[in-house]
Amino acid sequence: MRDAALAKEAEARAIAIAEAEARTPEELVVENLEVLADLSFAKDESEQVRVPDTAPEDRHEFVTGVATTTTPTIHFDDAPAPSPAERDWHGRGIAYTCAPTTPLGERDDLDRVHSTSVRQIITDAVRETVEIEGPILLERLARDVARRFGFDRVSAVRRDFVIDCVPNDLIATTSLGSFVWPRQIDRTNWRGFRTTPDGVTRPVSEIAPEEILNAMHATCEGRELDVEALIRETLAIFNQRRLTGPTRERLEECLDLGLRSGRLIQLGSVIRSGI
Repeated sequence: MRDAALAKEAEARAIAIAEAEARTPEELVVENLEVLADLSFAKDESEQVRVPDTAPEDRHEFVTGVATTTTPTIHFDDAPAPSPAERDWHGRGIAYTCAPTTPLGERDDLDRVHSTSVRQIITDAVRETVEIEGPILLERLARDVARRFGFDRVSAVRRDFVIDCVPNDLIATTSLGSFVWPRQIDRTNWRGFRTTPDGVTRPVSEIAPEEILNAMHATCEGRELDVEALIRETLAIFNQRRLTGPTRERLEECLDLGLRSGRLIQLGSVIRSGI
């Protein structure tokens, strides 16, 4: 009996060996991969972390008014709001800042004088520029906004189209020019001024008389200056070097405005600051 069992086992082993030798290398590779996959799956099952029966509480938060269930949540409302334009309220002087010059549209857009959308684009650009550069000469404002439509030289017709889009309540006109003012500045009480940085072209003729007067007041505050010294030091504040005839005339007109209003006081041949 024992001999018969051994003989049967030997025969089975011989058959298995013969079958293995008959297999191709490709078949052996496939079988080995299947075995490895079975082992890997079994290992993953044994290492899985048990999930608690009670799921963690969802975090419901709001992002700009929309309910979400996300972790973490980005709060857009927490982003800092754009800071308003820097202002000089007390006559200390700050540097003049130029508004953006990024394109607003195509040249043909300035011919679409009846287009509501084009007018809105212009008005928005006007408000942005005035907020940053105001008070600003009306013609300079119109020229700068029109250039953002691709023009180097702006015709009178296109300039007038831009001017027509400027809110009337922002414009103040005197014998010394028409200037556009930010809403938050009361030009009768404003005491600030802006110095002109290098690289910025800002002729005295394009500076509001109130701003020139404020610079004169700051220049002679705490001291007395003769007219010529006051004019030249005021000119330097605005980074001007040449005292031309028109420039002198405008500065003298602003000086007269200051004497009439009491902002400047003349004692003999010298000027000092007033109220």
